[in-house]
Amino acid sequence: MARNYRYVVEALSAKHARLQGLVARDSQRQPDLEAVERVIRMYDASWTPPAPIRPRRPAIMDRFGALTTGALEVLREADRPLKTREIARMVLAKRGIHDAASIGAADTSIVAGLKARVGKGVMRHDGKPVRWTIKAP
Repeated sequence: MARNYRYVVEALSAKHARLQGLVARDSQRQPDLEAVERVIRMYDASWTPPAPIRPRRPAIMDRFGALTTGALEVLREADRPLKTREIARMVLAKRGIHDAASIGAADTSIVAGLKARVGKGVMRHDGKPVRWTIKAP
């Protein structure tokens, strides 16, 4: 392989690895994978495919802090202390998301956001499970 094409092969190898990860989820991508392999072999005949890269899960919310902001809105409307899982369900239900994996991921993010605001308007009630409220002004 000529030195000039090293970066081309590296970039196409990374693309190939990402496509391999997507093929596991969607078999329609198989022709794309084969086409990338053919182009790489034009530049480097001794190339071997790298390990597949698993695709990232799509983001739950569209902007930074949206989950925490949504959680604070839910807590303002609540008439009782709420568990984090309840808050996550309500926030995501407003967005039309109901799958369990997204609720679990949102739960973790909401806990971090609420912990950062304890003493600044958010109250944490001890016990299992932990419940959250907004302090009365």
